[in-house]
Amino acid sequence: MKPTATHCIEEGELRLYLDDALHEVEMESVEGHLAGCAECRDRVEALSAIAGQVKALIPIVSHQLNAQAALERLRHKQARQVGASSLDWTLKPIPRALPALAQRRPEMTRIINRPLRIGLAVAFVIALLALGAVMLFNRPAPVRAAEVLEKAEQAASKSTVQSFHGILYSKHRNSALEEFAESTDERYYLAPKSHRSDAIITSPDGQENRMLWVTDGKKPWGYESFYNQVTLFDPHGPGPNFGAHSLGEFLNRGIGKFFNATLIGTEPVAGRMAYILDMTLKPQSQWPENTYPGPAAHLKMWVDQQAYFILRLEGWDADDNELFTEWYTSFELNGPVDPALFGFNPPPGAKIVNR
Repeated sequence: MKPTATHCIEEGELRLYLDDALHEVEMESVEGHLAGCAECRDRVEALSAIAGQVKALIPIVSHQLNAQAALERLRHKQARQVGASSLDWTLKPIPRALPALAQRRPEMTRIINRPLRIGLAVAFVIALLALGAVMLFNRPAPVRAAEVLEKAEQAASKSTVQSFHGILYSKHRNSALEEFAESTDERYYLAPKSHRSDAIITSPDGQENRMLWVTDGKKPWGYESFYNQVTLFDPHGPGPNFGAHSLGEFLNRGIGKFFNATLIGTEPVAGRMAYILDMTLKPQSQWPENTYPGPAAHLKMWVDQQAYFILRLEGWDADDNELFTEWYTSFELNGPVDPALFGFNPPPGAKIVNR
């Protein structure tokens, strides 16, 4: 990943990391990202080198300042010696005095120039310290949950996402069996309205069922291997539920108004930096029926910092029992996606019904 890409760590956060000024969760997320991003590691090394140079120069300046007084005393001593020698020149022939003066001149020049060199070194170190202070303390203002929500809604309205492809792993608790079913779902999207979700669901007893939901924006259909049946949906009626891919969609469906959101850190998911939002159900609020991802009193949401997609989602009920966890193990944004994936291609031999 390029260091200028928005999903890489911002320089301000890297400086906070070097200062050991991040929360524990943020420190772990930065270290996790650095483990897989060579260019961000290079940026950290460069910032660390500047800080190291500043620290290394501080004792040098201190030593030179302490030595300056001794050098001044030496300069005055040499000057006195030169003055004493000049008295002897009147008693000696001029030709013998000139070589002595020539020998002392370079030494005098070096002595006089030493304070100048020390002054220049001090000025350089002060300038370097000022530069380091600007880099270390000119930090961006912390992002708040309200800003993340606002930017997510703006991103959804601009529709800058043209395509995506990702592998979503999830586990959902079966309310009757109190056990979890697991699934691996390969998802595709192509603007403006083409969706494809191809999931293999493993029940608590180990049985597998393939569930395929597809639409090109005009003809939605689905397939379940358990019944070997293809269902054709009314394009104008309720169709397959592809869930809320982005935080903006989640908010636009009205679900966000039921929750209080708090930003608790950042962390990489599927190689992309994400904000972590802790969302709790407001008092007297109730989750609306038949909405993704299902009733929950407490959500934890990882939101992509670039496109504001939901990369990871966890949910608990009012008694703090885990309801579901889902996250992308891989995620590619605005990459090539074949339009043929969204056509009507039912598995051979499947029964076709209309809903």
